[in-house]
Amino acid sequence: SSVPEALELALDALDENREPNLRILVAKNLAAAYLDLGQVSRARSQYQAVPEPGEPILATHYRWLGARLLRAEGRPNWAATAFREVLKELEEQGSPIALAACRLELAATLVEIDCREEALCVAADALPQMLQTQRYALQSEVLLLQALTRSAENLSPGPLDQLASHLRKIGA
Repeated sequence: SSVPEALELALDALDENREPNLRILVAKNLAAAYLDLGQVSRARSQYQAVPEPGEPILATHYRWLGARLLRAEGRPNWAATAFREVLKELEEQGSPIALAACRLELAATLVEIDCREEALCVAADALPQMLQTQRYALQSEVLLLQALTRSAENLSPGPLDQLASHLRKIGA
C-alpha cells in the first residue's frame, strides 16, 4: 500500500479524544504525503481539515507545511514570508536539521522570485548542517551494512540486497 493509504488507515484508527496530538501529526503527514506526490489540491484540503496544533513544535511543522503548500500553489511571495516566520520559530526551538532544511526551501523559493543573492546566502547557511547530517546518515548506513555483512549467514538475501541496492542508488 502507498504512504497516503497507510496514513489514512492510521488516521481512521486513532481516537481523537485519546490521542489528539498523534492524530494531528498523522493528518499533517497525510497532507505532506499528498504534496510530495504532487497532489496539491488534495494536500490543501487535508491541511485545512487539520486543526492547528497547540504543541509548539508540531505547530511550527504545521506552518512549515503551509509554506510548502503556498509555494506549490504558485504563490512564492507568500511562501517566502511564511518560510521566514517558520525559520524564526525553528531558531527559537533549537532544531538545526529542520532549520537547515527549511532554509533550503526558502532559498529555492527566493530563486523563484528573483532574489538570487539572498537565496545564495540562505543556502550557504544551510549547507554545512545538511552535509554533516548526510555524512552521519551515510556513516550509519555503512556501519549497518558492515554489521549485516558480518552476520550474512544468518540473514536471508532479501534485506541485505535491498540495503545494498539503496546504498548504490545514493552513491555510498
